[in-house]
Amino acid sequence: MLGVERLDGIMEMLKDGQAVSIHTLSKTLYISESTLRRDLAALQKEGLIRRIRGGAILAANNRDVPRLIRENEAPDIKNIIGARAAELVHPGDVILLDPSTTCSYMVPYLPQHTDLLAITSGLKTALALSERHIRTMVTGGAVMDNSYSMVGSHTEPLLRNVVADAMFFSCRGVTMDGRICGSCNRGAPHDGSARTQDCVHGALAQDRARVFLHLR
Repeated sequence: MLGVERLDGIMEMLKDGQAVSIHTLSKTLYISESTLRRDLAALQKEGLIRRIRGGAILAANNRDVPRLIRENEAPDIKNIIGARAAELVHPGDVILLDPSTTCSYMVPYLPQHTDLLAITSGLKTALALSERHIRTMVTGGAVMDNSYSMVGSHTEPLLRNVVADAMFFSCRGVTMDGRICGSCNRGAPHDGSARTQDCVHGALAQDRARVFLHLR
């Protein structure tokens, strides 16, 4: 298992906020306890977890898998998804992007020098959009320090007045019967008043299963 995959696996097991023992982590992730201790030390140094006797728990301010880890997950797959999703965007569209790393891979493929408007709650996504001279609006709100996303009721006044042409969002999984599940970002622009019915199209990007869904 690669280093990034190990760290992601550890954070996934800790994300519900409960303490997990080193023995359980080692057995579940097939990682030796010596390697696991080194990984836990690295995560604690980054302020992402807190080591306790015989195990670890998420740091108080971290309940989602940190963006630093997610950015390095499956980059080739996310690049393909980003290019495919961007094909759904046309000049003059108003689009909503959640703050996920998967959706941020769309940015290099979006049309430039048009009247496209992108609205996002992701600070890194907003920066990447503006660097490509794409009109960008951010939702506002409190910044989550492990995901660089903006959350809170501040987003609702803006989004109530938005009718988007397309919305792009991601999650950690899809059930066999098609239900979206997992850690959809709390800072996603579709939180609260921005609903799928307010958009002409919606697209779900799910990189782990190599899934791209175009929702009409």
